[in-house]
Amino acid sequence: MKRVLFSIIAFVLLLSLVGCLSVGNGGMNSPTDTEQTEDTKVNNTDDTTGNGSVDVPVVNNEKKVIKFAAVGDALIHSAIYWEAEEIASGMQNYSGKYYFNDMYEHIADEIKAADIAFVNHEAPIANTAISGYPNFNAPEESGNALVDLGFNVVNIANNHMFDVDHKTTGYADTIAYWATKSVLQIGGYKNNADYDNIRVMNVDGVNIAFLAYTYNPSSTNGTYMNSASQKAGYIAPIANDATITRHIALAKEKADFVVVSMHWGSENVDKPTNEQKRLAKLIADNGADVIIGHHSHTVQPVEWIEGASGNKTLCVYSLGNFISGMLNSKNMLGGMMTFDIVKEDGEIRIENPIFKPIMCQYTIANFSNKDVDGNPVRTEFKVYMLEDYTEDLAKKHGVQNYTKFTYSSLKDRVKSIISSEFLPSYLK
Repeated sequence: MKRVLFSIIAFVLLLSLVGCLSVGNGGMNSPTDTEQTEDTKVNNTDDTTGNGSVDVPVVNNEKKVIKFAAVGDALIHSAIYWEAEEIASGMQNYSGKYYFNDMYEHIADEIKAADIAFVNHEAPIANTAISGYPNFNAPEESGNALVDLGFNVVNIANNHMFDVDHKTTGYADTIAYWATKSVLQIGGYKNNADYDNIRVMNVDGVNIAFLAYTYNPSSTNGTYMNSASQKAGYIAPIANDATITRHIALAKEKADFVVVSMHWGSENVDKPTNEQKRLAKLIADNGADVIIGHHSHTVQPVEWIEGASGNKTLCVYSLGNFISGMLNSKNMLGGMMTFDIVKEDGEIRIENPIFKPIMCQYTIANFSNKDVDGNPVRTEFKVYMLEDYTEDLAKKHGVQNYTKFTYSSLKDRVKSIISSEFLPSYLK
């Protein structure tokens, strides 16, 4: 009996041993879920962060998505900075003379969601008296507000860049101001070497180059660069074919992706001029990826342009105004162009290009109450995404005293200019 019992115990022990060996072999050849997850983390670790195993090579085909947003002209008219001054005067524990931030509260989330946010600040920020149209000079706080909002690429190449150079070194002052901010300033250059030093922003390992040009400010505004700045070698980035071609080639050597800012065309029109189209084709033929246009103070079309090598260039002819005190409803309607820069498997492309309309709002409480410029006093400046705008806000807009519009007519206007492929779903 003892012998039988011993045999049974031995047999059970043998089965247990075989089972253990079986589980062990399975563990080596087929890792558990925990082990598989850890393997995946290590193999996808980018060693440039210093957080992963130094023995694992960098994974180069990881998909990277960079969010890009661009708006048009920040035109700081007198009515806007007067209100900013009034707001600041009523704020406790605020040392500045002007406060613009609240004017942008309704679009703040859109800007903060972008990795790259572009704006054209169409006014010098110079060490002289603050002024509005026709010779702008904006307070420093107007730039501070844009930086606080999240804009990190600021263009200053436009037809107002020399507005106060007859009073001071306004162009040089403006370049110096933006140099104190954590932004990539484009459009202002101290000398030829600086002009040819292509501005590049690195986002998540992707190098994005920015070029900026304007038509000659002296041809329409009659303003010129201060003679002291001229003698010091400062450069006005006037658009010409040879420079654009040369700069795009330099940019393509330094970057994965090239954006060109163009201050061009005619004011208050909805269609690009023949010269805009010619320059856009030149830029596309030379291989730039995106053209961000402004100056018309109105919305203009968006299109893909095929370049000479079969490449596709996204061209936004004009984003219109971002903020302004202009007196026509078509100047109050602007755009925010958003898209994704995607890098995957060594290739780079644009995805999800969407033109998101925006609306600049102000009110006129008493049309007979004039400011020192002779215009009705305009207050309550706010910028809205058109998707969040309403018929009630449209009825209260001060520009109704000049040109009538409705919320529905604004949407119709956008749809008449922007191709449906670039429109957000609520406008399709």
